[in-house]
Amino acid sequence: MNETTTTTVEEIVENDVEFGGFISRISIICALIMNVMCIMGIVANSLSFYIYTRPTFNKRSINVFLAALSAADFIVCVLAVPVFSISQLQSLMPGTPMITATVMLYFYPVTLMAQTMSVWLLVAITIDRYLAVCHPFIVASYCTKKRAMLTVAIILIFSIAYNFIRFWEFTLNEQVSLESGVVEDMLQPLLRADKMYLLLYQNLLTLATQFILPVAVLFFIFCYAFSFMLNVLEIVYESLFRSSFGYLLNDINNILICLNSSTSFIFYCKYSTRYRAQLMRTCSLGFVLKRFMVSPGRGDKGTVILSECSALVNTTVPSPGHQPVAPLSSRFLSPEL
Repeated sequence: MNETTTTTVEEIVENDVEFGGFISRISIICALIMNVMCIMGIVANSLSFYIYTRPTFNKRSINVFLAALSAADFIVCVLAVPVFSISQLQSLMPGTPMITATVMLYFYPVTLMAQTMSVWLLVAITIDRYLAVCHPFIVASYCTKKRAMLTVAIILIFSIAYNFIRFWEFTLNEQVSLESGVVEDMLQPLLRADKMYLLLYQNLLTLATQFILPVAVLFFIFCYAFSFMLNVLEIVYESLFRSSFGYLLNDINNILICLNSSTSFIFYCKYSTRYRAQLMRTCSLGFVLKRFMVSPGRGDKGTVILSECSALVNTTVPSPGHQPVAPLSSRFLSPEL
């Protein structure tokens, strides 16, 4: 069985030249889709952050977490444009490989910091809603605005510290000609070339901190299970991720990550009465939201759902569903959780 799998992977790598052009075109399409999703996510998360920081909202712990989550997802969407798609689009921007490589080298770790923060904010939201539902008599003592801000600060520090080492995963290869070089040649693996680093840090530690512990968040599982599988594949079949097919797998993974960071707004609009009301006042979208966001024949006060948005302002049901992402990588970078 293992020999058969190895043979299949080798055939994929060997056929890279034959199908490389077709896969590259698909990668460009994926990059364009990703950019559209990121632009939508930037607008949506900006609105969410503005709403959850209003004086009428920011008095409760859950809204502090949701404001921080919107900020983290905003950063992911902003940085995903240069980090996850710029290498695919370099054929449309000739003469800029060194700029592209430098941007990816330094923005990639920052993107992962924002993703890690997003994961643990979801965990904090889940715990906050669990206390609100299962221990309503102590929630006023534990779920305070001050404690929420302290939790956000701790998550921020942890996210930066945990991913700081990623600045040394790759290094610039300045010997490559600027005229003929491409991003994949200019960024050479540093720590990423170490098998033990891939096994212990990128797979085992990332699995524990961003997959097993936040496993209650169902939408996270959907978006990041594929990422975890690619991490395992990179250890076993490293050459696969130096081929066009491997780049395409990373493109699909990146789209899932961007989807995860761009869709919170939909849940907020659908299931939070106060959020919709504030959004109507902010954007004068009252008619559109009333027409498409409120189900006919049903009031949406007290709506109970099992998703991340059930962790919103007036909802008292814990949320097993938005995201965690992670991890992402750019086309030539290996997948991350």
